[in-house]
Amino acid sequence: MLSDSFSLVLALLAFWLADRPATPDRSFGYKRAEILAALFNGVTLVAISIWIFIEAYRRILEPPEILGGWMMVVATIGLFVNVASSSPAQRARA
Repeated sequence: MLSDSFSLVLALLAFWLADRPATPDRSFGYKRAEILAALFNGVTLVAISIWIFIEAYRRILEPPEILGGWMMVVATIGLFVNVASSSPAQRARA
């Protein structure tokens, strides 16, 4: 969630920066800010994916102890947050 939020803020900042007009020094304006933000987001996604695969491999070799009670508490809170954040139209269709 943190990386998603950071990516959205970075994209919004790049969009705002790219909307600035061109100057004599910057004939294309700040349009490359969007490209650099997309590049940074892509590199970040690849790095996080590699980290997840490495961590998954480590956990397959040496499984950690699972705290079932805490896992159920977090899962239940997540369920309630997802239900509360769904729109009334989506709940009516379900």
